Amino acid sequence: MRYVCEHCRNEFEAEKPARFCCNAHRQAAHRRRVEERAVSELAEALTPTAQGADPKPPPSPAPPPVKDEIDEEQAIRDSFGYAASETRTRAERDAVAARIMGRASSEVVLPRFIEFEGELRQITRSADITEGDYIANEVRVTQEQLKVGLIRTHPVVNGKDRLNRTADYARWRYRGFLCGEVASL
Repeated sequence: MRYVCEHCRNEFEAEKPARFCCNAHRQAAHRRRVEERAVSELAEALTPTAQGADPKPPPSPAPPPVKDEIDEEQAIRDSFGYAASETRTRAERDAVAARIMGRASSEVVLPRFIEFEGELRQITRSADITEGDYIANEVRVTQEQLKVGLIRTHPVVNGKDRLNRTADYARWRYRGFLCGEVASL
């Protein structure tokens, strides 16, 4: 016998009466019905309905009584009540607010920048030694290694001697450390 699939509208043959040509179309149709039912239930839940003969909007809460402009917060708290966890007095709340505002204003740190590889980079770390001391230390170590013969390189490369190259590298390394590009000094 020939039937028409309710999902794809194609004709198919089946021995028993059937609504769908395959299980996949049966499942797809079921999912579509479930989705349509969920959408209609959601639309019904979101649609305002009249309760009784004379529908009225819910009453809006009255504004809190304001004792005076300075005590507006306390008036709101008196009108709506306190949270269950709120046990502080107004003086305690004011002290905490003053502490927070004082901390916020005193802890403002402006970002610092340093030149690294031809551009300004923000300093993300601090070092225990100054840049000048670090460079002087590296140059001193290089001088000692040159004296005892541990370093055997060409004395002049690109117009710079070994100590100038050491100073340049130490400067690059120190600034790279401050910027977070170099892992350690």
